[in-house]
Amino acid sequence: MKKFALLGASHIHTPAFSELIDARSDVEVVAVWDPDPAISKKYADKFHCRSMSEVSSLLNIPDLDAVVVLSQTNLHLSLVLQIAEAKKHCFVEKPLAMGLADGKKMKQALEVANVIFQTGYFKRYLPAHRFLRKLMKEFRFGKISRVRLDFGTTAIFNDIFHSDWLWMTDPARAGVGAFGDLGTHLLDLLLYLMDDLAELEAVTAVFSRPLKKYPDCEECGEALLRFDNGTLASIAAGWLDLVEPTSLIISGTGGHAQIRGTAGIPHQDTQNDLFLLVNDMPGADGKQPWTDLPKVMPSPLDLFMNAVVRNHTEPLVSVREAAYRSYVMEAINKAAAEKRWISIDPRTL
Repeated sequence: MKKFALLGASHIHTPAFSELIDARSDVEVVAVWDPDPAISKKYADKFHCRSMSEVSSLLNIPDLDAVVVLSQTNLHLSLVLQIAEAKKHCFVEKPLAMGLADGKKMKQALEVANVIFQTGYFKRYLPAHRFLRKLMKEFRFGKISRVRLDFGTTAIFNDIFHSDWLWMTDPARAGVGAFGDLGTHLLDLLLYLMDDLAELEAVTAVFSRPLKKYPDCEECGEALLRFDNGTLASIAAGWLDLVEPTSLIISGTGGHAQIRGTAGIPHQDTQNDLFLLVNDMPGADGKQPWTDLPKVMPSPLDLFMNAVVRNHTEPLVSVREAAYRSYVMEAINKAAAEKRWISIDPRTL
């Protein structure tokens, strides 16, 4: 039985993540800390463990194996540096950092500590996306001209950001608004798909606030990303989408891919259909859903817990990847604010 602790419990994913942890027979939550004592106590009561008032005391619990960080993003730097010093494995919910400066510090500290790291980017683990990455590496799409990714939810209409979670609408604490909250998943997916095919060269973006529900928080946005091989990518994300008819389009000189949602249904990840039109690939005529896909993988948090229990045998998001995505998202935010293209240095980390 591995000993885990929650460092922060105020993220909107805390209830669902708590259920994932509680379902395990090989993991035990022994303590919870949150800057809000009421939130800390609520989850300590759920796990029948201690609610602690000091981060240092929690990290000094004998035989503590790992921590799950579900705090406000602006607390990540302080927490992660303490985690690294204590040499504890850590899952840190996305986004890792407010931007390049603190992302670089966290990356360096965790790499020196040589601990297992994971974050909550789930789209790279979905069967269709893993299959598309394989096809891209095999150049089945030929020269890729364009990639389009979309992630929209009904979050604002459903008024999900309240009480414990209202901070997620404040970029000063969350690091991002609606576009960044969902767009960071698309950014990770895009870079995962492109992998070593090309390097990101520059970004620009535009954000919008049609309802103006939250001060200083964009509600939707679009980003353009230019790669050094000529591929153009676009990312659309926001909290205002009643439905999500298409989540992915890949266009190339040798093929085309599209992931379609169910008509009239809000965002979903597991019931979408992949359509392929690929030269010299039997059955890939674009007329019927492609169903020969890899197996379904566990959630990012389950993969992390598996890695801790099994001594790092799972395909995790590296801390460098997480820090790099925070750097690029910071550049996207700057590009939107300044209405210009921002250059990306792939070697900045």
